[in-house]
Amino acid sequence: MEFPFPPHRFGDPQQRLLRGIPAFTRLPVPARQALAAHLAEQSYPAFALVLDEGEPADRLFLIEEGEVEVSIRTPEGRAPLSRLGEGEMFGEIGLLLASRRRTARVTATKPLLTSTLKGIHLNQVLDQYPEAREVMVEAADQALVRSFVKCTRPFERLTPERLRDFGSRLKTLDFAPGSTVFNQGDPGDVCYLVRSGALEVIRQEPGGPRVVARLEAGEIVGESALLTSTPRDASLRVVDQAELLALHRDDLLEELDRDKRVAAHIVELMRQRDRPVAKPGVVLQPRPTATGETIWVLADPGRLGAYHQLSSLGLFVWNRLDGRHNVEEVAALHRSERGPVAPEEIARIMAELVQAEFATGKQLHPEAALAAGPPLPWWRKWWKRMTLGSSLDARD
Repeated sequence: MEFPFPPHRFGDPQQRLLRGIPAFTRLPVPARQALAAHLAEQSYPAFALVLDEGEPADRLFLIEEGEVEVSIRTPEGRAPLSRLGEGEMFGEIGLLLASRRRTARVTATKPLLTSTLKGIHLNQVLDQYPEAREVMVEAADQALVRSFVKCTRPFERLTPERLRDFGSRLKTLDFAPGSTVFNQGDPGDVCYLVRSGALEVIRQEPGGPRVVARLEAGEIVGESALLTSTPRDASLRVVDQAELLALHRDDLLEELDRDKRVAAHIVELMRQRDRPVAKPGVVLQPRPTATGETIWVLADPGRLGAYHQLSSLGLFVWNRLDGRHNVEEVAALHRSERGPVAPEEIARIMAELVQAEFATGKQLHPEAALAAGPPLPWWRKWWKRMTLGSSLDARD
């Protein structure tokens, strides 16, 4: 097969090397010359598979001409991570990992000409110049963070451009087993994506501490305090060595503002984890029906005409609105006592009771509500932020 690229048309091999791998600018000239001497050209037609996830990694690629798409496998199917063009590099991540395996699929979107560098030659130089390895490892780790975020709900639909921006705002933190990430009652201005390890969510309750959740890779934690601007309602303790990606409140709100699908998922997650409390003084009234059955009605003596009818499932939920049970915990109790139930039904009933003001639950801070709310023209959003800031200052 012929390709539209004459051989050896790109001039000084050292310049090609430096253009694709900025870390090599720190290498002395003899080291760059040695590497450049090992560059080999390789061509691919449009739509060709250049490398695939899980394959052994034996070389990196510098794009001389053409374009590639980098994609990964996610729970939602295959998803694009980025598009790379002339002067950019791919394939280096697998060379730097202990597994020596490819972490993504790369496909040519146009006729492609590359310069390739075998891993054995790369590692010979990196072993001699550790500072260059550090720069390459850091860049590779950022790419792996983007891959991880792409596989994590609710960020799986981020475009490659926004994924790169979002990933740059995440800070990687390591925690040893037994350490505490945050304590119940702490102010919360950071949430975390669990990249690896295992953690426990622990609530201090009248009967003592209780483990209410176990978190593993791919989960988000700590978002509730950011959205409500209230103290942490539980502690987070590390069980197995953990690596977390920290996201600050302003960055999360910006992402909610930009993508309403992300906003809807984060807000729903907060509500799924909420533990509403029944309003004091509400009266539960039984009422017989014409068929001889009994229905239950909530009445609020403090509000004229405030009533809410409960189904048998609604009554079950109502009796467990004690501040100790979230959606999944109520659903688990129902399964053990009465049989299977959809958590979505539990969530719907809880939301209706909170909305009808027969129970209290977590409420979005006005800034978070504005970010997560319906899209608005820029001028209306600007005005709402201005008036919101004034009302918050007046309240303080």
